[in-house]
Amino acid sequence: MTNNLDSGEDNIGCTPVVNEKMPSFSVGTVPLGDHDQDWFVVMTKLANKSLRANVANVLSFYVRRRKEEYKEILEYTASKYGLTPEECFERLKNGEDLDSLAKGK
Repeated sequence: MTNNLDSGEDNIGCTPVVNEKMPSFSVGTVPLGDHDQDWFVVMTKLANKSLRANVANVLSFYVRRRKEEYKEILEYTASKYGLTPEECFERLKNGEDLDSLAKGK
Protein backbone atom coordinates (compact mmCIF):
# COMPACT_ATOMS: atom_id res chain seq x y z
CA MET A 1 0.00 0.00 0.00
CA THR A 2 1.40 3.37 -0.98
CA ASN A 3 1.34 5.99 1.74
CA ASN A 4 -0.07 9.21 0.31
CA LEU A 5 -0.43 10.93 3.66
CA ASP A 6 2.38 13.41 3.05
CA SER A 7 1.15 14.42 -0.38
CA GLY A 8 -2.07 15.96 0.89
CA GLU A 9 -3.95 13.19 -0.91
CA ASP A 10 -6.16 11.52 1.64
CA ASN A 11 -6.22 7.80 0.94
CA ILE A 12 -7.95 6.74 4.16
CA GLY A 13 -11.00 8.96 4.03
CA CYS A 14 -10.15 11.69 6.55
CA THR A 15 -10.36 15.30 5.54
CA PRO A 16 -10.32 18.51 7.55
CA VAL A 17 -13.61 19.75 8.93
CA VAL A 18 -14.21 23.49 8.94
CA ASN A 19 -15.54 24.38 12.36
CA GLU A 20 -14.80 27.69 14.03
CA LYS A 21 -15.28 26.29 17.53
CA MET A 22 -13.09 23.21 17.20
CA PRO A 23 -9.70 23.11 15.47
CA SER A 24 -9.56 20.80 12.49
CA PHE A 25 -7.13 17.93 12.20
CA SER A 26 -6.41 15.89 9.12
CA VAL A 27 -4.99 12.39 9.28
CA GLY A 28 -3.45 13.31 5.94
CA THR A 29 -0.87 15.35 7.84
CA VAL A 30 0.23 12.40 9.99
CA PRO A 31 2.92 10.33 8.29
CA LEU A 32 2.04 6.77 9.31
CA GLY A 33 4.10 3.89 8.05
CA ASP A 34 2.35 1.43 5.75
CA HIS A 35 2.12 -1.22 8.47
CA ASP A 36 0.50 1.08 11.03
CA GLN A 37 -1.80 2.66 8.46
CA ASP A 38 -2.93 -0.73 7.14
CA TRP A 39 -3.60 -2.06 10.64
CA PHE A 40 -5.42 1.12 11.67
CA VAL A 41 -7.69 0.86 8.63
CA VAL A 42 -8.39 -2.84 9.26
CA MET A 43 -8.97 -2.34 13.00
CA THR A 44 -11.30 0.57 12.29
CA LYS A 45 -13.34 -1.42 9.79
CA LEU A 46 -13.53 -4.42 12.14
CA ALA A 47 -14.85 -2.07 14.85
CA ASN A 48 -17.44 -0.82 12.33
CA LYS A 49 -16.33 2.80 12.78
CA SER A 50 -15.41 5.54 10.37
CA LEU A 51 -11.74 6.39 10.14
CA ARG A 52 -12.41 9.98 11.21
CA ALA A 53 -14.35 8.84 14.29
CA ASN A 54 -11.66 6.33 15.22
CA VAL A 55 -8.88 8.91 14.89
CA ALA A 56 -10.87 11.21 17.17
CA ASN A 57 -11.34 8.37 19.67
CA VAL A 58 -7.65 7.48 19.66
CA LEU A 59 -6.55 11.09 20.16
CA SER A 60 -9.12 11.72 22.88
CA PHE A 61 -8.04 8.56 24.69
CA TYR A 62 -4.39 9.66 24.51
CA VAL A 63 -5.19 13.11 25.92
CA ARG A 64 -7.27 11.72 28.78
CA ARG A 65 -4.67 9.09 29.62
CA ARG A 66 -1.69 11.47 29.65
CA LYS A 67 -3.31 14.74 30.86
CA GLU A 68 -2.24 14.41 34.51
CA GLU A 69 1.35 13.70 33.51
CA TYR A 70 1.38 16.79 31.31
CA LYS A 71 -0.18 18.94 34.05
CA GLU A 72 3.00 18.35 36.07
CA ILE A 73 5.14 19.32 33.08
CA LEU A 74 2.96 22.40 32.51
CA GLU A 75 3.37 23.48 36.14
CA TYR A 76 7.15 23.06 35.93
CA THR A 77 7.33 24.94 32.63
CA ALA A 78 5.12 27.76 33.92
CA SER A 79 7.30 28.14 37.00
CA LYS A 80 10.46 28.16 34.87
CA TYR A 81 9.14 31.10 32.82
CA GLY A 82 7.47 32.98 35.68
CA LEU A 83 3.94 32.25 34.49
CA THR A 84 0.88 30.72 36.06
CA PRO A 85 -0.06 27.32 34.64
CA GLU A 86 -3.10 28.96 33.03
CA GLU A 87 -0.96 31.64 31.33
CA CYS A 88 1.51 29.01 30.17
CA PHE A 89 -1.30 26.82 28.80
CA GLU A 90 -2.82 29.72 26.84
CA ARG A 91 0.53 30.83 25.42
CA LEU A 92 1.41 27.32 24.28
CA LYS A 93 -2.10 26.76 22.90
CA ASN A 94 -1.77 29.96 20.87
CA GLY A 95 1.61 28.90 19.47
CA GLU A 96 3.72 31.41 21.38
CA ASP A 97 7.42 30.72 21.92
CA LEU A 98 8.15 30.60 25.63
CA ASP A 99 11.89 31.00 25.04
CA SER A 100 11.21 34.56 23.86
CA LEU A 101 10.08 35.32 27.44
CA ALA A 102 13.49 34.34 28.79
CA LYS A 103 15.28 36.40 26.12
CA GLY A 104 13.13 39.44 26.88
CA LYS A 105 14.15 39.53 30.55
